[in-house]
Amino acid sequence: MIKTQLYRVPLETPENVEALADILHPLLPLSLTALGCLYAGDINTPNGTGNIDAWITFPVDQLANPPSLFSIFILTGWNDWQLRFFCSTETSTLPPTREEEEHVVGAFNAFAYALQSQDPVVEGCNGKRILNSRDMAGLFVGALHDRWAECLAPGIFMTSPCIRFASRPVFNGDEPAWNTFDGEGDWEFGELRESDLDFVKDRSVFPRSMEFLKQRIPYSVCIRRKGGEGLPIAWEVLYPDGSSGMLHVEPDYRKAGLGRKCVAALSRKMAQRYRSSENKKSKERYPYVRWELSDVVIGNDAGLKLAASRKGWKHSWICHWAHLRIIE
Repeated sequence: MIKTQLYRVPLETPENVEALADILHPLLPLSLTALGCLYAGDINTPNGTGNIDAWITFPVDQLANPPSLFSIFILTGWNDWQLRFFCSTETSTLPPTREEEEHVVGAFNAFAYALQSQDPVVEGCNGKRILNSRDMAGLFVGALHDRWAECLAPGIFMTSPCIRFASRPVFNGDEPAWNTFDGEGDWEFGELRESDLDFVKDRSVFPRSMEFLKQRIPYSVCIRRKGGEGLPIAWEVLYPDGSSGMLHVEPDYRKAGLGRKCVAALSRKMAQRYRSSENKKSKERYPYVRWELSDVVIGNDAGLKLAASRKGWKHSWICHWAHLRIIE
């Protein structure tokens, strides 16, 4: 088994964030699993500590000239301690080689061992919490590419296989304000409110902490009856990895197109957020950072149909949510 070394990327240094993004851009859209966290996550928090950590499998001083085979782990505290993992060869259409599989297994083992032993490379991370996320032993990995399912099988418990849709919408001219309701009906757009969250939490298919939901309020859209005093009847949020999810329409209001309107509103809201950014590089990279992601559980035919209807260029692949233990 190949022994893989991990190196932490100091994301508090803007140059490192940009260098990491630069090696991921040529690998779009597959690299959105990691790149989405850099653009949609919370790197610069008010307390200055940040809520994103990243590790790579080559020295940080080689970011300008990375090897052809490398992997990256991203951990965000606002995503209920889920890991995101990306390997550079996920863009290949050929079956993984033995070298690639050993590299990936070695990377996961190295990360788990580092957490268990409190290695300096994971300093500041709550290893016990990360290794026992959602009351199950092992690393909880979201959106793990199906390419690695076989080599990781000895130590993995996989749930909820999904199709991950990546799309890049084309915006022509100025888009209408995101909260402009298009069409007839006694409805209006807004954001979720803290007073809505118990209601939203009860309707979530997958368990979500209240802390997580509070952090998603600025990245949400919802539909209420005009007047805005009642609870929402439809909503969607953007996750810290840049994907959209939690789309829900109350049963009494389904088949009225409200889910599709939520999807369109969130797309416009996030597009306008990037357009108004003061970050010159974000503006210059607008066509690249404004990819959109959505994960649909296989078997959810209505969700698959809605995701496939998104405008713009599209690409999709199979991914898994998984608990991973050390593989001997």
